[in-house]
Amino acid sequence: MKHAQHMTKVLLAAALTVTLLWSVGSAPQAAVAAAGTESEALEAAASPPAVLNAGFEEPVTSSDIPGWSQTFGNGYDSLFYEVTSAQAEEGTHSLLLDDQNAVRPLGIESDPFPVTPGASYSLTSMMNVENGSMALYMRYFDSTGTKVGESSNWLTPTNGEWIKNGTSSIVPANASSATVLIYSSGAGITRGYADDVRIALNPIGTFERIGGIVKGMINEDGAIGTENGRTVMYTVFKGRGEVPTTFAVIDVLTREVLRSHPMPGVEAAWGVKIATDGRVYIGTHYDGGLYRYTPADNSFQYLGRFGEETHVFSLVAGANGEMYAGTYPSGKLYKFNPVSDSIVEIGQFDPAQKYVRSLAYDASRGVLYVGLSGTKARVYKYLEQDGSYTELLASRIPGGGDQYTFTYGLDFANDRLFVKFSNGDLLVMRAEDDTVEYYDPSGMDIHSEKVSPIPDEPGKALFTYSGDYYVYDSATGTASLLKDVQDGMNFYSGSFVSLNDPAWPGHTFVAVGRYGHILYYNPALDRAEVLPSLYSGAPILIQSIHQGPDGKMYTAGYMSGFASYDPVTGAVSDTQTLGQVEASINRNGKMIIGAYAGSRILEYDPALPWSSQNPKQLFDLRAHGQDRPFAMAYAEDQDTLIVGTVPSPDSLEGALALYNFQTEQLDVYNNIVPNQSIISVVYKDGFAYVGTTVYGGLGTDGPTEQHAKLFVFDLATKQKVYEGIPASGRKGVTGLSIGPDGMIWGIAEDYLFKFDPVTFTYPYKSSKLRRYKTVGTTWTYGFMAIGADGNMYGTSRGQLFMVKPDTMEFVVLNGSYGNYLTRDVFGNLYFSDNSSDLWKYTPPASEQSLLTHLDIFAAQGDIDNHGIANALRTKVEHGDLQAFMNQVRAQNGKHIVANAAAILLRQAEQLLEGRD
Repeated sequence: MKHAQHMTKVLLAAALTVTLLWSVGSAPQAAVAAAGTESEALEAAASPPAVLNAGFEEPVTSSDIPGWSQTFGNGYDSLFYEVTSAQAEEGTHSLLLDDQNAVRPLGIESDPFPVTPGASYSLTSMMNVENGSMALYMRYFDSTGTKVGESSNWLTPTNGEWIKNGTSSIVPANASSATVLIYSSGAGITRGYADDVRIALNPIGTFERIGGIVKGMINEDGAIGTENGRTVMYTVFKGRGEVPTTFAVIDVLTREVLRSHPMPGVEAAWGVKIATDGRVYIGTHYDGGLYRYTPADNSFQYLGRFGEETHVFSLVAGANGEMYAGTYPSGKLYKFNPVSDSIVEIGQFDPAQKYVRSLAYDASRGVLYVGLSGTKARVYKYLEQDGSYTELLASRIPGGGDQYTFTYGLDFANDRLFVKFSNGDLLVMRAEDDTVEYYDPSGMDIHSEKVSPIPDEPGKALFTYSGDYYVYDSATGTASLLKDVQDGMNFYSGSFVSLNDPAWPGHTFVAVGRYGHILYYNPALDRAEVLPSLYSGAPILIQSIHQGPDGKMYTAGYMSGFASYDPVTGAVSDTQTLGQVEASINRNGKMIIGAYAGSRILEYDPALPWSSQNPKQLFDLRAHGQDRPFAMAYAEDQDTLIVGTVPSPDSLEGALALYNFQTEQLDVYNNIVPNQSIISVVYKDGFAYVGTTVYGGLGTDGPTEQHAKLFVFDLATKQKVYEGIPASGRKGVTGLSIGPDGMIWGIAEDYLFKFDPVTFTYPYKSSKLRRYKTVGTTWTYGFMAIGADGNMYGTSRGQLFMVKPDTMEFVVLNGSYGNYLTRDVFGNLYFSDNSSDLWKYTPPASEQSLLTHLDIFAAQGDIDNHGIANALRTKVEHGDLQAFMNQVRAQNGKHIVANAAAILLRQAEQLLEGRD
């Protein structure tokens, strides 16, 4: 086990926190320098400002209200205000706004008062709105009187009741004063009362950068070559953070990195191929670029971009050092000319297919094979001589390729074209006449990207299926198992070579595997190995964050990687190799994991060692056309798993799936909301509350629907009982969770909403967040969870925010980053920095959070004496924190483990500081 490199708290942690809070602007001056504790940096040692005549009880002289004046609506008819005794929430008077002007607003504003930059204020006022809508504003001004910021919240009619309206904000760095504005809408008429205006400091918790805990080697293609008599592997390792994406030359025998070239600005490379002149070409994404490595002088250069394309998905060597490239999202074919060092666009073969996913080349005939993908698999035969092309599948296999979304792999060997379809089906065609030699969807599959001719065995080619080696024999059109490999791996590309090593006599098959692995198979010894290269690896982009049944937090990486963090000890596990994890739930001490692709559902027992059988697969939804299980919930009272999915690349039709653990019955409801995917779900009292997106698979032409939906599914009748639109024109409903008020909270792009599960109505909707980008596909977006302080917290791809449930005050804690969000058993929140770093936010300490920690530590055995645990609980409930701390110190290392004691003491100290 390793330990996370925690940043030192106190001054440094406070500095980081202020930076986070002010990432939308400039950091408050002097706040860091003054920080001696975490809270001082945030509150800037300030007391909340006071508003003169906040309850409107001061005597009114003439028409002047002490401490207040009219700043909106002066000189217009039908605008009236007064201090009145007709209504009062506290005391005997309140402020009445009677705006009968349908086009002009009415605003009453307080006298300015000084504020402290960097402080977080909560402004509230009790309001009784009879009709229309009334707002409460906090307005900030600099020393010249120029407005530099504001926050607000609106109330609609309150049905005769006094309701607390509130808005929270962080004082801008250049603000010196503020005012409170009570305001009526300029659109329509408004009548209502305001009373009891108050400003309080918002306690803000602490931030801790845990760092990039998911690490590893992610490579998407590679090639086997020779340099100075050594067999080498060429590949590109995905980078992150301080470790850039890197092109590496690796000695196959020693597995050591011989040479490397950083590729800043590059995400990764789906294409790494050797040209006929021995130079290596690399096609990258998201920059859609082409690079070249020359072994003779170890030079590395950028050659240019393929038009406006973002991804190079395939490369293949042509004649005379040329290199062909296939791209996305326009599905174009290009050729690189090494004489002129120029990129030449050949064009599109089928505009409906967005990917040129695979390429193969017949050097003897000057024929290029082009595999198109997206919604339907297509294979084109392109003649270099005259530029003509012909589609091959339509007249040669049943369905003509329409039944597949991707032509995932092409290779040319033994005068045959080998085609790998998206589900692994294999097609073999003879080059001489384009006839089909082998095709049987119920027969053998191929899992490797390529094949390799076997030396001295004409017509035979090696490939893998489920990591085992198979041989295809062109003479018989059959395949047979060659070698069963324990913990085997499928390969990107490989070849038979002489390693000049007695441990590997004769010819040895060497191949590029996933996650930086090198595959070896020696026929003479019948010896197979799968070994990692000795590249140091890099942090992996965080794809999802999960709370495990063991109290640990699990972080999953983009494409691969799975690691845990212990909130008590700070220990970080080694990163395990696992496909891309999208969602999880906990059941009976085990994690039920949803993984891409094929919407695989796995069961992982953290109490057992990681192995080929742990996690194990329970089922998948590939046969139902589903790919990405972004939404998962557990109906514990029915022992049923609820899964919502995004479909395969060619489809817009997502699905809702129910799996009963007792009966093992799987029910799948495809296209339950027409032409929409499912990306969020929460379960409550027999019903699943489900959020959709108008986006489907990446191979489609885009959405056909305009509005994302929220629907309610009855698990007893297995029927939809409600379907509605939380916010018109919004493309996704995400972040569904149960709030502290029992409502279903959710996010519809910029809208934050609450849904009443009893009345099926929306008691709250407000635009608080950002809209989706206008281009691209967005699936998951918002996440929400209840913190230890009882507030709701959320992220929305670049924002971390807090909402106070009683007033719906909205506080942006970070305006630059914040992605994914999951709470631990203690109520602390974990999110990512939009990259590879895991962050932890600990809400302000409270009596309830301290009691929660006590209960969990006692249940886990970190406090091994129930009498001591009960005595500590009593002290907290009686408010005797000093006695609590004394007892914890006395039992530290005896009946309370050290890590637990440190957490309890820190929480108690924060509570004491808050009292002071």
